[in-house]
Amino acid sequence: TSTISRTTFASIDARFLHPKQHLFEMAGTLVSVKAYTEEVFLRLQNVFPHWKCNMGNNSNCTNSKCFGVVRCRDIVIAVARESSNRAAVNVACALAVEVLKANPQIID
Repeated sequence: TSTISRTTFASIDARFLHPKQHLFEMAGTLVSVKAYTEEVFLRLQNVFPHWKCNMGNNSNCTNSKCFGVVRCRDIVIAVARESSNRAAVNVACALAVEVLKANPQIID
């Protein structure tokens, strides 16, 4: 059996990390990730007007019933609409990673 040291594991290219893991390694406890059903998300848009998004009437989105939302310090930085909670969270995390890479001052 071979053992991998922590430093070797830590040096593994970030491209191989799961989106949620990558996000938490970048931002730690500064981010929160939640999944919402479409019904709950639409109600929350009334409570948090800055969450409003243009969902339109795109027929390709009719099966999208779940939203993944990533917040950093209570500011929404990524939202994804997908057919399952898991997919929505994964896509939202991947988007958030790209947002944080492009704007590292968000977590500084």
